[in-house]
Amino acid sequence: RSFVRFIEQYSYGIALWLCIRLHIAADCGWYLFSGLAPLYGPYFVSMFYVATIPFFIYLTFQVMREVKMINQRMSFLFFTEALQAKFLFLLSSVLYISSLFWPLRQVFLCSSVIDIFQRGASSVPNVIYGAWTLAISSVVLLFFNKQDVLRLMPSHGRLGIFISGLITRYYYPVFIFIMGFLILINPYVGYSNLAMYLVACVPLTVLVVYSLLALHTWVRRYSMALFIKEEEGSDEEGTDRFEHAKMYYGVFVLFTFLAICTLGFFAITSIWGIEYTLAQLWKGLTHDWVLTIEGTGVHIGFGGLLTISLFVVSGFIISSLFNKFVLSKLFDIFRVEAGAQNTATRVLHYTIIFLAVILGLHAIKLGQLGNWVLFGLALGVSFGAKDLVADFFAGLWLLIERPMEPGNYIETGTLRGTVKTIALRATTIRTAQNYSVIVPNRELMSKPIINWGGGYYAVGFEFMITVSYHVDAQVVRDLIAQVVSNNPQVLRVPAVMVRLEEFGDHGLEYKVRAFISSRRVRDQWDIAGAIRIDLLRVFQENNIGIPYPHLVVQRENAFGFSKRAYDEVVNDELNHK
Repeated sequence: RSFVRFIEQYSYGIALWLCIRLHIAADCGWYLFSGLAPLYGPYFVSMFYVATIPFFIYLTFQVMREVKMINQRMSFLFFTEALQAKFLFLLSSVLYISSLFWPLRQVFLCSSVIDIFQRGASSVPNVIYGAWTLAISSVVLLFFNKQDVLRLMPSHGRLGIFISGLITRYYYPVFIFIMGFLILINPYVGYSNLAMYLVACVPLTVLVVYSLLALHTWVRRYSMALFIKEEEGSDEEGTDRFEHAKMYYGVFVLFTFLAICTLGFFAITSIWGIEYTLAQLWKGLTHDWVLTIEGTGVHIGFGGLLTISLFVVSGFIISSLFNKFVLSKLFDIFRVEAGAQNTATRVLHYTIIFLAVILGLHAIKLGQLGNWVLFGLALGVSFGAKDLVADFFAGLWLLIERPMEPGNYIETGTLRGTVKTIALRATTIRTAQNYSVIVPNRELMSKPIINWGGGYYAVGFEFMITVSYHVDAQVVRDLIAQVVSNNPQVLRVPAVMVRLEEFGDHGLEYKVRAFISSRRVRDQWDIAGAIRIDLLRVFQENNIGIPYPHLVVQRENAFGFSKRAYDEVVNDELNHK
């Protein structure tokens, strides 16, 4: 009944529009009112279609209002209450777009408009039709958002989870690609062949890139075991299988990435129909796509950087091989201590790397430029890298003088730990909490360093203990010496020292000094704690008290006296009486 009422209400306007449209379509030859044919000229037809635009827009507005009311009266028969606004927006958008573009295209199809612009067969109607279809396609695509697409896809099983993950991650790039495809494939835009070409090449390109990245991730993950050894059930970092293993692992990952990129380059060029050979690629990287230094004939590009990188990697390999097969043999023959071995190895390593860099610069014809580079580097270091220079010379002093060596337990400032490595820039110290601290060498040189047991077999530690004044001092001294000496970690030589250090406020203060092996220097605090527990047990067995501060609280009575003063006043009064 609502639709019938709507048609009755706007029947005159719709009938009049249909009558005029039929006369225009039939060219007024055999319809009624054929006598009015002279009025149906080009200008009248153009004005008719211009007036059609607001008429159609008004009818669309009324139709959408009626559809909404009918759907609500019929308990949301056509679409649910939650989706009503969305579907009404889609339907109204399509109708409003059609109400605008169809009459506008008809206007430009009139011969009068063509004569006005003097263009003959104008392409404007085709452009308008293309814009019309494109607008409707865009509205339909925008109608479905990512959540709607996810609802339509299965979400159970591995395949469903995989598809849902792809939609969540790549929805918007795919949406933009589809929009561009619809724009190009429109026959009135004129790029249909290009659209089909992109549809064939872009997905294949994405598939190749994704496959190669997955391959590189797999290689990077499973090749780590060749360089780094990880212990099962341990949270610590993996240990190197050989010297500079982490550096070689990084170089291996980098070169495999370059190899995969090269493979992907040729695969993608084949997909897009571009012929490229390996020789052409290398020529482009080394001669065409380079930075040329005028007046020197030097080209700096990917080829030059790759050459220098190969020289540096070769320097690392030569240093490792020389250390393994030459230096290690010499150290065994001459019985060189660990600190001297570390110094010789580091100095030779940095020398070989420096020579490799120099040879690499000569290989890419930058040998003459090297002096200027070194001068600029020295100038920059002098102004902006003074801390780095200070670290470098401090590191040299640590390697030559060797006030500490790898494996020594040191204390500097508030930091305690075991020296792991001594490099030219910084020293790595592993703390008792099992984390590493990288300390710049200049900071180590600016503070006192306590080297526990460096070069000695025994390390002493001290602690204080206080006992009551009511016990024999000599007995207490003998008991303390006996308990400390009985600890299995305490050395017999040097002997345990126990002496009465001071008459304290609360008791007799004894100072205890004992010695342990330098290999157990990190356990000295645990050993001291165990000795204190044994001392407490022995003191309790011999009725020796350990004094501690007491707090006495006295409560005043109603007269403002303490209890003792009040008792004295009461006793005096009784005696007087």
